[in-house]
Amino acid sequence: MKKLFEFALVGIVAFVGGTLIPSARTEPQTQTKVQLPKYYLVDCMKVKPGKGDQYLQVEKEWKSFHQQYVNMGKKRSWGLYEVRYPSGTEARCDYITVNSFDNYADTENPFPNAEEVFKKTFPNTKPEDFFQRTGDSRDLTHSEFLVLVDHTD
Repeated sequence: MKKLFEFALVGIVAFVGGTLIPSARTEPQTQTKVQLPKYYLVDCMKVKPGKGDQYLQVEKEWKSFHQQYVNMGKKRSWGLYEVRYPSGTEARCDYITVNSFDNYADTENPFPNAEEVFKKTFPNTKPEDFFQRTGDSRDLTHSEFLVLVDHTD
């Protein structure tokens, strides 16, 4: 009987002691606040009939070009978005590209030293050939400049 009492007492003390010790799993985790870019250049692309695969290949190549500017700190990011559920009678865009920037000054010249960056990104490609393939695959229907005013996390 004494052993049973001691066993129960040890269990109660351990339980109470355990509830008083903070655990990493029970403490609230701190969230790191990510500062969103403030400026966005948005381009609306309409793919030419039968050129969907060619367009996506071209954008895959453009991604490498934009990555150079991200690496240089001249833009925050570049993204390609497919428009899935457009409203209205005809979709204005099949795809949208978004360039984001932290500084307004970077939006005024979003591609500084473009010729040099192009040669670094595509050392064996003629710019006129690349731009021809781009234009053959899609039309840039419109562009917009957005400024972040407010947001939630």
